[in-house]
Amino acid sequence: MDKKIVDDVKRVAYSVLKDENILKQDNCDLSQVENMDSVRRVSILVAIEDEYDFIFKLKEISAWNTVYELADIIEHKLQ
Repeated sequence: MDKKIVDDVKRVAYSVLKDENILKQDNCDLSQVENMDSVRRVSILVAIEDEYDFIFKLKEISAWNTVYELADIIEHKLQ
């Protein structure tokens, strides 16, 4: 797994959710973060789309909960 992508996901998720555990854990389960909701989930995805200049497919929008799962989706989109 690409460390830069993982770091990008953690940075973006932290900027939206403001939970220090995201930065401290290697593979934080973002669905378990206290203030995670559907609006914040979409905010994370939009920020990732802007950063990497692509659009998530509908099936990818709900296919992740952890930092690594989202990073894996991003890696596959970049191939």
